[in-house]
Amino acid sequence: MLLEQFHRKLRDEFGEQPRSVSDVLHFIEENLKTFRRSLFLKFPDLKFKYIEETDPSRFFVPYIWQVVCRMSNLHFRQPSAGGS
Repeated sequence: MLLEQFHRKLRDEFGEQPRSVSDVLHFIEENLKTFRRSLFLKFPDLKFKYIEETDPSRFFVPYIWQVVCRMSNLHFRQPSAGGS
């Protein structure tokens, strides 16, 4: 909503002609003084629900070992593709 409002005001003010970054920044700073914050009060509090994976080790164990091998001075011999 915020971006749409400023985009609309910028287009009304400058038309479709190209604007410099400093022009846009100045425009936004000036228009923030009169910006109606009440537009954003109608949004409810956001709530998120965390759902735990059934087997998080399938991701985390290989990931942690990859980070350890890449970021440390520890060297491990990786098994060959043949399994020996």
